[in-house]
Amino acid sequence: MPPRRPRDAITPFNRLLILFKGHPGVGKSTVAKALAVRLRCPIIDKDDARDSLSLIANAIDSAGLNNLSYAIMWRYAQSQMAVGGPIIVDCPLARQELYEIGRALARKHGYSTIIVQCTLSDTAVWRTRLHSRMLQAKSAEASHKPQTWDQLQHLLQRYNGCDRWTEDAGLNCVIDIDTGSAAPEELASHIEASLLHHSIEGTAL
Repeated sequence: MPPRRPRDAITPFNRLLILFKGHPGVGKSTVAKALAVRLRCPIIDKDDARDSLSLIANAIDSAGLNNLSYAIMWRYAQSQMAVGGPIIVDCPLARQELYEIGRALARKHGYSTIIVQCTLSDTAVWRTRLHSRMLQAKSAEASHKPQTWDQLQHLLQRYNGCDRWTEDAGLNCVIDIDTGSAAPEELASHIEASLLHHSIEGTAL
């Protein structure tokens, strides 16, 4: 178990918004939780908001529910920024405008922003993770998530490349990790070291 920071500790990350970006099933939420344990900070997951809206799923279309989920996620993040301390936001972040919303909120509250971009190069492991998540999730909550590899590919086709926006944005505040390269705790340790580097170099936005 990694050492935990006292809740009142002053760290370089005290006013840092950490945006986890990545496709469903790559393992970004697992790594995000491991980092949250290390930093002793809240993690705000867009899927938690979406899952909570399952009771009204029949009254609002899928796009509306998705937009509402993001609105709840950003509202919660803004409330946490008013308190202070590092914050982790976990969502696909497939569109640049979502990043711009988070960055604007961060600037409003005197926060810097870092993106942790999660990928998984081993497609066999990716398929296995998707299948395991499907088996573990409750049917009502999992209905809005890709359940199979084919469904995931369909989602990526709908993105039509918009999810690769970080490649063209020229950002120097992106930490790239392959979630299959090490255990979540090791990856969290690597991310923490990278966050410290960005804080020292002043490259967080």
